[in-house]
Amino acid sequence: MDAAQLGTDPETLRPLMAQHTVFGRVSPEQKAAMVQALQANGHVVAMTGDRINDALAVKRADLGIAMGSGAPATKAVSKLVLLDGRFARLPGVLAEGRKVIANAERLAHLFLTKTAFGVGLGLVFALMFWPFPFLPRQFSTVDFIIVGPRRSSLR
Repeated sequence: MDAAQLGTDPETLRPLMAQHTVFGRVSPEQKAAMVQALQANGHVVAMTGDRINDALAVKRADLGIAMGSGAPATKAVSKLVLLDGRFARLPGVLAEGRKVIANAERLAHLFLTKTAFGVGLGLVFALMFWPFPFLPRQFSTVDFIIVGPRRSSLR
């Protein structure tokens, strides 16, 4: 669809964005409005760009991707910069990001479990009026034993 005659109001672009998939002769303001229209339609929007006229749309998108050889302003507002400009790198980047998130979740579960165990043990001994059986330095040893071997599996 030729976008030369279209406006820059995201509300008027919403039905057009749902009907058409390819637009030509799009101004920088229209690109940003198209991103907003897609987001208003419930889409998660990724925008790629390499020149200054893409900067506003890249900034407004949920995931802005700039090319490494692009304009400095576009690289500054993007969330991801492809240094070599190859889209073939994105699946690897996505896989690595998922690994990092999974490892952070596993580590958070480990520390939450350890803390819950310590609190539970403290409550039991407090209710029975017994002295707490562990010193902080003993918990450091337990941390070393529990967390140390598990770190090797966080890859």
